[in-house]
Amino acid sequence: MERLGQQDLDVFLWFLREIYADLGLESLAARIVSALPAVVPSEWTSYNEVDPQSQRVNVVMEPLPSDFPEGEQIFERHVREHPLVRHCQRTRDGRVVKISDFLTQSQFHRLELYNEFFEG
Repeated sequence: MERLGQQDLDVFLWFLREIYADLGLESLAARIVSALPAVVPSEWTSYNEVDPQSQRVNVVMEPLPSDFPEGEQIFERHVREHPLVRHCQRTRDGRVVKISDFLTQSQFHRLELYNEFFEG
């Protein structure tokens, strides 16, 4: 495994200090979302929690798209189709996985979840 360069290590340590600066659980998601782009550049960053019992989601996203409240409702409507949510419900396995571990691209694109939420 390749070692981190000094600059990458400095950025990562800064990120850890940022997210641990305030140990309140309520602010953790917002702190992660605001600091993570310094470590992993992205168009947008989001932190998502899914309650499998109620099928409700909690999303913190930056920047927040103007049509997002509707998107959150669409996601909630189709959350039971999401392969990662289904996997966690079935196995209680919290390890890192990705959608392609469960579905091919064409299988994923056939889901209503994809057509109404991801493709938009």
